[in-house]
Amino acid sequence: MTKTTTTTAVRAYDFDGAPVVHVQMSNARGTFATFDAADYDHLRKLYPGRWRLNDNGRGAIYVRAVRPGESSRNVNLAREALQPGPGRIVRYRDGNRLNLRRSNLLEEWRRNAPRH
Repeated sequence: MTKTTTTTAVRAYDFDGAPVVHVQMSNARGTFATFDAADYDHLRKLYPGRWRLNDNGRGAIYVRAVRPGESSRNVNLAREALQPGPGRIVRYRDGNRLNLRRSNLLEEWRRNAPRH
């Protein structure tokens, strides 16, 4: 028997009129991450399972998904959306790690990033 996982996703428009999707985290009832609609559609095809919050052990949370076929392998959806190059990291312009809209994601070299 295959386990079916459903995710609550609400399509809306942001304050600029751009289409976005608010996705409820599977492990945090009432907590939603926001994606540009095009990124959500693309990422959902790659990662159809649960999307959840994950703590890095130092107090920072990240939106992650399980890589299909690898139950113990999590991927950071901000990195997947932005696809930074080697040695580069993703930062959040407004500091909100639940805001995964492209306008909020910033790619920079690891050495320039402050530690959280």
